[in-house]
Formats: sequence, structure tokens, C-alpha cells
Amino acid sequence: MHMFPGLVNLAAFVPRMITMSGKDGFNQATQAALCARFTTSMVLPHGMDGLIMDAQSLQHIQKTAASNAYCNYALRVTTANGQALPLNNEFTPDIRALFIAFHEPTSPPEISAIRAHFTSWPTEEVIVTDVRGSNLASVFLLACIHDHSIHITDVQSKEDLLLLSLPQQS
Repeated sequence: MHMFPGLVNLAAFVPRMITMSGKDGFNQATQAALCARFTTSMVLPHGMDGLIMDAQSLQHIQKTAASNAYCNYALRVTTANGQALPLNNEFTPDIRALFIAFHEPTSPPEISAIRAHFTSWPTEEVIVTDVRGSNLASVFLLACIHDHSIHITDVQSKEDLLLLSLPQQS
């Protein structure tokens, strides 16, 4: 994979990447990105039948991506139900972020499991999460303690927005 300067699509959700239709989804997502003048797509496989959660799903999606990409891409792995991430020893250059799902398609993970992900995930790689409400402060604190960059998606409440703006006020 080559990296070229340009616009980066940070939210390319591609459903069912593990299934046969994943090939078409990846193909369409990267074509659409290129048509919108993005040179790189940060791909997040979406849905329980499309998450990168183990070495087997990673290999399948890497093959799909390599033969169907219309632009540069990077992959996000997903942790679900607080399970340990089995990819730590197989970290590859095309994996650029960890997505910790607090909502769909899984139930929220325990904060202790989140702490383990912050400990094991490389600090130069970003962690993305859709955490909200009372768990947001805990995840935010873990990011600060581990000096880890974190991106919070799907912010929907004024309270969450106020909490996220606190570091900018100091």
C-alpha cells in the first residue's frame, strides 16, 4: 500500500466485508471515495458478519481490499463485547485504528476490558469509539492516563459535547 497526500475519508463504513458481497461493498466504497476526490479511505467493516476481530477475518478482508481497492485504504479492527483483541502480535501496516463498539452491533464492553485495549494498542495508532453518557468520562480518562489519541464518534448529547470540550478550555 502506498500513501499519497490528499483528502482522507475517515468514515467509510462497509457492511458484510466477510461475506461474498463484501467484495462489492469495498469496491463501491472506494470508487465513491475516489469520485468524491478522496485519495484514502479509512475503512470500518460494519455489522457482525463484517468485523475484523481475528486473524482469519483480517486475512480475508486484506485479500478483498487488495484486489478491489480504487484508492488507498487503511483498515480498522473492531473489538466487540469487551473481548481481548487477538491481533496484537499480527499488527500490520494497513491496520490504522481500533474501533471499540459500545453500541450496535454489540453490548457495551466493561471498562476493565477497555483498559486492556488501551494498554495493548500501539500509542501511535488511534482508538475510535462510539461511547456515550456515563462511560464517556471513563474512556476519556483512560485515554489521558495512557497518553493515547482517541476519536469519539456519534456524539449526540450536549452533556457529552461539554465533557469533550473540557481539555480545550484549560
